[in-house]
Amino acid sequence: MADMWVCYFNAYFSRTLYALNTKSRGAADGLDQLLLRQTGSPRAQTDTSLYTYGSRGVNLAPAQVYKNTEAHMSFLTDEQKELANEIAALLTERGETVCVAESTTGGLVSAALLWVAGASKYYAGGGVLYTLGSRTALAAVPASMFENYRGTTPEMITAIADAMRQRLGATWCIAESGLAGPTSGRSGLPPGRTTICASGPVTRVDVQQTGLLDRESNMLAFTTLTLRHLRNAIKAAH
Repeated sequence: MADMWVCYFNAYFSRTLYALNTKSRGAADGLDQLLLRQTGSPRAQTDTSLYTYGSRGVNLAPAQVYKNTEAHMSFLTDEQKELANEIAALLTERGETVCVAESTTGGLVSAALLWVAGASKYYAGGGVLYTLGSRTALAAVPASMFENYRGTTPEMITAIADAMRQRLGATWCIAESGLAGPTSGRSGLPPGRTTICASGPVTRVDVQQTGLLDRESNMLAFTTLTLRHLRNAIKAAH
C-alpha cells in the first residue's frame, strides 16, 4: 500500500516539475524513470489545458494531471466498494446512521463508508481505537475491563460498540479489533484473528480468523469482514 502512494507522489511531482519550466524537465524525466521501475508504466500523457499560469507559478489539478490516478489510488477492493454502496443504500433508505470504532483496520472501514457520495446522510463519525487508552477515552468504557488484557474478547468489543453508539447518538456502531500480525504480540493469539460487533437495533458479535500472517493482507481482509458483518446486521434488523 505504501508503494502505491510513493508511485502517485512520484507521478504527480514529476508532472509538476515538467510544467514549471524547461530546466526542471530533466528532474521530471528522472522521476519518470523511477516510476517506470516501480510500476512498469511510463508517465501518462498530460493535457496541458489542466495547467493555469499566474504570477506565482503553475496551478495544477492533482486528480486530473495523472490520468492513471484511479489505478494507483484505489485503496478499496471491488467487494469493499460494493458493500459500502449497499450499506449506504440501506441506511439512507431507513434514515439511519452508523459510527465506527475500529482498530486493526486502521481507518479503512470509515474510509469505505465515506467513499460513497452523500456519506454525511448516514455517517455519524468514528475513530481508530488502537490503544487501551483510546478505548477508555473515546468509547468511555471502564479501564477495569482491560485488566490482564490478552486480546479483545466478544464482551469487550460489544461494550465498545454499545458505548460508542450511545456517545455519538448513532443508530448503529460497527466495532472491530484484532491481530493483524505478523506476530501474536502479548496476547498469544494467532495473527489473522479479529473480533467484530455491530451494535444497534440488533446486536451481532463474531470472531473471525483469516489464516493469514501478513499484516497488510489482514488489514484488508478485516475491513471486508467488518463491512460484511455490518451489512448483514442491518439486513437482519428489518
